[in-house]
Amino acid sequence: MHEWWFLHYQLLIKSGLTKTDLKNVVESKKIALRPGALDFFDFLYSHKIPLVILSSAGVGAETIALYLEKFAKLYDNIYIASNEFVWDKNEKALGVKEPIIHTFNKDFSAVKEFSFYKKIENRKNVILLGDVLGDADMLNGFEYDNVIKIGFLNENSQGELAAFKNNYDIIILNDGTMDHILESFKQAFDVVILNDGPMDFVNILLKELLIH
Repeated sequence: MHEWWFLHYQLLIKSGLTKTDLKNVVESKKIALRPGALDFFDFLYSHKIPLVILSSAGVGAETIALYLEKFAKLYDNIYIASNEFVWDKNEKALGVKEPIIHTFNKDFSAVKEFSFYKKIENRKNVILLGDVLGDADMLNGFEYDNVIKIGFLNENSQGELAAFKNNYDIIILNDGTMDHILESFKQAFDVVILNDGPMDFVNILLKELLIH
């Protein structure tokens, strides 16, 4: 898989890829976040909760950052672990940085190679969001205490639904929005604040997610 992705990037580089091309992709509206995602980013930022975006997307970290910048959402609590190009002084792609993240290493073994890892390695309560079966394994290589895995099932075939139930704790059907997750976070924080003391936030959040 590494060789396949490496050849993929070589083709992009040979085509003359530039940073302007990435900016044009962002401005073309061909990329869209799940509805409610921007509000979710705001909530995480306001509560100082780190957000790690782990992606094996071909156009990688720069495109993700440009997209977030477009909406003024590239907050300092957001960390992007994705493939990155090497650029020359004219902003033309020369190569791709290692490690190359692909389907088979899209987990924390790759995240550990990024400089921001030291900032999050002691955050042991994790909410994992994914939209394919393999995303449920993104925490491989990370030592956590508690995790809630939330899967977005975009196509509700019976076989796919059964597989998601075996891999995720919560399933959002029909290519759903982020609204239920955001509201569950808000409700869980309200419970903690009202009780004015240390509580098991992860279990409270799980209960809120299971209400609907």
